[in-house]
Amino acid sequence: MSLKISYILLALFIPFVVKAQYSYQWTRFFGSDSLMEATSIGITKAGNIIVAGTIQGNGIHTLIQKVTPQGLILWNKSISNHTTTIPSKIIVLPDSSIVVVGTMRDWDEREENTWLAKLDTSGALLWERTFPQFGQSQATDIKQTPDRGFIITANQFIPQDNAFDWLVIKTDSLGMVKWYRSSGTPYDDNLNAVAVLPNNTYAVAGYTTVNKGALKIMAVSVYDSLGREIAYNDFKSLGFSEAMNVTATFDTNIVLTGFAVDSLYKQDIVVMKLSRYTDSIWQKVIHLPFRQIPFSTIEAFDHTYVIGYNLVTSEFPYSDIGILQLDTAGNTIFSRLLRRSTSDFVAQLIELKDNSLALLATNFIIGRGWVVSLTRWKSILTSDLLFLFPRKNIIATTMNVINVKACIKSYMTPQQEVVVVNNQVVDTIKNFTLTQNRHCSFAFDTDVKLHFGLNVIKFETTDYKGYKFIRKRVIIYIPLPNKTW
Repeated sequence: MSLKISYILLALFIPFVVKAQYSYQWTRFFGSDSLMEATSIGITKAGNIIVAGTIQGNGIHTLIQKVTPQGLILWNKSISNHTTTIPSKIIVLPDSSIVVVGTMRDWDEREENTWLAKLDTSGALLWERTFPQFGQSQATDIKQTPDRGFIITANQFIPQDNAFDWLVIKTDSLGMVKWYRSSGTPYDDNLNAVAVLPNNTYAVAGYTTVNKGALKIMAVSVYDSLGREIAYNDFKSLGFSEAMNVTATFDTNIVLTGFAVDSLYKQDIVVMKLSRYTDSIWQKVIHLPFRQIPFSTIEAFDHTYVIGYNLVTSEFPYSDIGILQLDTAGNTIFSRLLRRSTSDFVAQLIELKDNSLALLATNFIIGRGWVVSLTRWKSILTSDLLFLFPRKNIIATTMNVINVKACIKSYMTPQQEVVVVNNQVVDTIKNFTLTQNRHCSFAFDTDVKLHFGLNVIKFETTDYKGYKFIRKRVIIYIPLPNKTW
């Protein structure tokens, strides 16, 4: 399989809000001779990006790619053991191994089953599981649980109802089922997302159908560690609606994101914050032009909420990609829309270690067909190290010790600062002085003993998120000659 990469400038940026929290950096398009579709994205401990999608060729197969933070492909692997494997979501574990959940159909064309697979850090298949005991089912989301197992949401087909029900599956670390729960009405009920909450509880979200199948409404349930439902809420007041994402927040609550259909049959984005027992804290309905559906939501490093959504314009069949940032009370503080006069569809949004955003999407390019894209947005609050002294990159001195003064611009306290002189560690700083300067959040100084001649001093910063970066100063030490009398 030969993959190509091309760089295409986006045609137009349309701002809704003047205040900018993120700035657009670049988009990379990954294309091939086969139809490609993006589904999910994750980040490794080293900061590389894992992209999952599908590719056609004697069936539909899962394609996994490892990409640098700059958007360059390191490797790609295709899982083609079955006639059809469609990944819904991936997660990257702390050891940078990869877990994929999705839907599988084997070569004998049996019914579709929920499919779970684990890959090593190079993309090689370690093991895979299917769950035929649930009949026809389609997985939608996965999270790792505190016991290193997995919680999976899926939709299970019920033949006697000719409709789908909710299916929640809890497995151990090897993908073996520990418990499961199936629930629903005689009509279609779908789960789209799962989140892990405190005390080993799990929130699942999607929709359930009421009024004898005439109305689907946004709904959320919370299960305990044994699979017992401890809370449930649906939102009939929204009318026709669907939850697309559920996010666990730092304050142990839930953010639910979806859409509701208004009186003009236009989808509006709905965001609500709930307690972990599904009680309402606040709710916002965001009215944007045309129709919009949110597909991915994250809580950013500063506890704001960032949403990746699709906007379908009146210029059918065009679909545009947007990102939307809300403050902790649900008010819009940033919004951008990317328009290419073609069809683009959001798959997933993640936050990288340096607070930037990576957005995965499927795009249509005239003359090439469907390809995968990765778009990066830089945060204005990226951690950085600023030198108070010496300010210049290269200086000369006659002193054998120099006092370096610096500060780290960071949202929270950095983990450490390692000072390296000519490849030798000379100091490790873990105590920082909190300042009142927003351009210099945490200050430190250190005395560095110099060697005769060239001294390359590296400051290896590890910020509060584990993001590592290096800044350098070059000091040339030339002592004064000894006086002779």
